[in-house]
Amino acid sequence: MDPEKPCWHRSDPTFSQKVTLRKESEKVVKSCCLVDQTSVGDIQAVVQNEDIASVTLCHDSDEELLNSMIDNSCISNDGSAPETIDNVDDDYSNSSRPYVPFSIEEVSLVKTLSVWSNRNVRVIGTASPIENVDYNMWKLVSIGEEGGPFSISVDLRLVNFPSANCPIQIFGELQMLKNNTTPVILAKFFRDFSSVDIFYHNKSVEELKKYIPHFIDRRNSQTRMLDDSD
Repeated sequence: MDPEKPCWHRSDPTFSQKVTLRKESEKVVKSCCLVDQTSVGDIQAVVQNEDIASVTLCHDSDEELLNSMIDNSCISNDGSAPETIDNVDDDYSNSSRPYVPFSIEEVSLVKTLSVWSNRNVRVIGTASPIENVDYNMWKLVSIGEEGGPFSISVDLRLVNFPSANCPIQIFGELQMLKNNTTPVILAKFFRDFSSVDIFYHNKSVEELKKYIPHFIDRRNSQTRMLDDSD
């Protein structure tokens, strides 16, 4: 960091605020722009399988910056690491597998992932925050699915929050809440779908799905599901 830009003052208790960054299961880089009367500096905090990473931010606008970070879901209101969902098989890697299209109805009915060799899914719906729940957890509601609407929880801790109640397509990893049979999608990225005719898109996807492998061992699915419930 340029020594002529005095935006990092560890020893000055007057301007010092400690911000605790949350634990992440994979490498996350949080960039904070620090502004004082003379300069702008960038501090990157890298969290990679760490229990806690602490960064000291010091400048004339600490309070404003902290409020901004809270608003953008970097930290919780009390400055502590926010709670995240407990995932089954944290060491499971899906990075090289394709994102298979599913309806929200289909993924919302999943009771076990023990028969899934690929948990990467892509679904379409409108997302909105869930009241009185971890602020990273949103609800995704289906659009145009026959017999719907259907919904599933989506964990957005790895992405920026989308516009509420706007059509989006989410690409993510299907997971189960620990010690539970409730499915949830850990979003990896998403794209705006407001300019797409959802009805015709759903029809075309249903046709394509006849030729796309779902990576699910249906022969053993019933047995595995019974074993998981014991």
